[in-house]
Amino acid sequence: MKIPIRLTKKTSPYFGVVRCPKYNFSYNYQEIQGQHFSSDEDLVIMTRIFIQKCIDFQEQRFMNTNKAVLKLPRELSELEKI
Repeated sequence: MKIPIRLTKKTSPYFGVVRCPKYNFSYNYQEIQGQHFSSDEDLVIMTRIFIQKCIDFQEQRFMNTNKAVLKLPRELSELEKI
């Protein structure tokens, strides 16, 4: 006598693809854009100023460690030019 094999009911398709529920992508995207920090103009301006200051500080180091051009302390005329 042959016993039939009883398989369990499939809960997902053969390739494992499960459908996502439909949602309004454009509405959700607009909500996120409205709540994002970049929507506040004051904060964007402060961020730009901060970025520029960081770039300036990278260009003008506190201590020049290049021994070939090392000249410390700086003279007043050099500071006034900067």
